[in-house]
Amino acid sequence: MAKLGQGDFLGEMSLLEGLPRSGTAVTSTACELVGLGSESFRKLMTEDSVLAWRVMKGLLNRIRNLNQELAQSVGKDLQEMARSLHEHAQWISGSIKQIAVSAQEIDANEKLLVGQSREVQGISKDIGAMLNLLQHIASEES
Repeated sequence: MAKLGQGDFLGEMSLLEGLPRSGTAVTSTACELVGLGSESFRKLMTEDSVLAWRVMKGLLNRIRNLNQELAQSVGKDLQEMARSLHEHAQWISGSIKQIAVSAQEIDANEKLLVGQSREVQGISKDIGAMLNLLQHIASEES
């Protein structure tokens, strides 16, 4: 939205391009307006170089303002995207750390199980040997 004052103009883009207007104007106070058709506008622009220069400067000023607004908007969007990416990177980093801790716990548990498995094998061998001894003694007594 633009706020125009005395001596400002609007609608020139539509007259220059021959396309429908791109905006609507509403006044906040009583004012006098001058309306021109495209032929009158072209004639006036050709005959009055000061007016033509003023219209060009006005168009350039609008383009510059739109560029600044766009740059600010893109800047805000980029800042929001950077913040979001940073949050996600922190979450991913935390998840990777948790996975590393879990992997260490799994490795420690695996080593413990291997040790316990060897111990069970030793006990099983001892039980087997005792059973053989008991069978041997039982067979000798019979």
